[in-house]
Amino acid sequence: MRIWVAAFVAALALPAAGSAGAQEGNFCPLLKRAIEAKAKGFAPLKTTPFHGETKEWDARVKLPGLQSCRVDLNAKLYNCWNTGLSRPWLLDNAEQLKLQIVACIGQPAAPEKTDESAETTRTIIGWNAENDVRVDLIRRIGKQKTPKNSVFIYVR
Repeated sequence: MRIWVAAFVAALALPAAGSAGAQEGNFCPLLKRAIEAKAKGFAPLKTTPFHGETKEWDARVKLPGLQSCRVDLNAKLYNCWNTGLSRPWLLDNAEQLKLQIVACIGQPAAPEKTDESAETTRTIIGWNAENDVRVDLIRRIGKQKTPKNSVFIYVR
């Protein structure tokens, strides 16, 4: 009986398959691939076109916990995002992403910068990674009646 109870308690402590906890182990290697791809203009990450007339492509590498990722060859960047988030979920998601980036890059973030507009409050947290690569975590909190809250990771 004790063995069964101990096994049950241990199983409860494990993250569910597909949960953020289960995906964290993949985050750093995939972020590192995106950082390394900057040397080739992020071309190794592009797959199917994102928009027909622009040089934006769906990304071959998708960071765990984010809805979508793309490569913008004109802007020379890779980015991933979650959108349509409640404010509490946005803040929690952004904090978890920040901790993962700190663990991957091995340094604390630069001080936050906040921009205010009539539509959004945008907060940028950044890191200087290897080979002159910049990684930014951006939170956008909408001010509309039905706010459009989003979190982005940019590798430039």
